[in-house]
Amino acid sequence: MADLSGLSDEALAVFAFAAYHQLSSGQMVRSVVRRDGAGHKASDKAVSELQGRGLIEAD
Repeated sequence: MADLSGLSDEALAVFAFAAYHQLSSGQMVRSVVRRDGAGHKASDKAVSELQGRGLIEAD
């Protein structure tokens, strides 16, 4: 299980969104797209934090 202790609120929000997507769609989340072209954007700081912990890969 992933260790989420000490993550910032922004990083937890990005991680929670990915978890929600996986639970609602049934598709495993393997990466996060920082900007999707439809107005959705993940915080660069949060993505870097998660990436630094090895919890996500970002494109």
